Amino acid sequence: MISVNELKTYLNLPDILPDGYEDILKHCILASVSEMNIYTNRDLVTLDDDLNIITPEKTEYHSGYGTNFIFTKNFPVIEIGNNPANIQFLNNDSEWKNLIEGDTLEGQYYIIQPSVIKLTNGNIFPEGNKNIKLIYTPGYTSATLPAILKNVCYEKSAMKFHYSNYENLSRLGISYKTISSNQWSFISVSHDLVLSQFRRKI
Repeated sequence: MISVNELKTYLNLPDILPDGYEDILKHCILASVSEMNIYTNRDLVTLDDDLNIITPEKTEYHSGYGTNFIFTKNFPVIEIGNNPANIQFLNNDSEWKNLIEGDTLEGQYYIIQPSVIKLTNGNIFPEGNKNIKLIYTPGYTSATLPAILKNVCYEKSAMKFHYSNYENLSRLGISYKTISSNQWSFISVSHDLVLSQFRRKI
């Protein structure tokens, strides 16, 4: 979502930092993204070890309701692909079978963004409990990531860094200092209002 160098620039830190500081910045970013994913009930992004956004396939199990559409758990949906094994149903409660006959899914479905897969040609998702298996690729890429989510990641990561022991009292969000006890009080900054726009409701 953001890189260590981007966070250093945002925090106005020098290019050369003491040993261990860049690892701290990295963990602040990872923790922030994890919190964002948890709050929104979906994987907004997946990061590799170098903090690059990657888009791995997801396997999900859904209940069918005899309709021709289904809502995915993660979105936006990037692709399902044309492999018939990417849409399967549980046959006789014992084996997974391709829902669409033939060698390809091409022309057998379309995607209504952000999270609806709709079958065509009269096909439906049969009724059942967790009887539908979907394999697809969801999430934001570096090109489609909304700027507001990147801003939230900057702010959350910056607060985590400044709230760490490595910055002593040089922190963001200081509200006031109690002179008698020599203690600091910190403002609690919430991003719920922004993140609620991206939260999965079901």
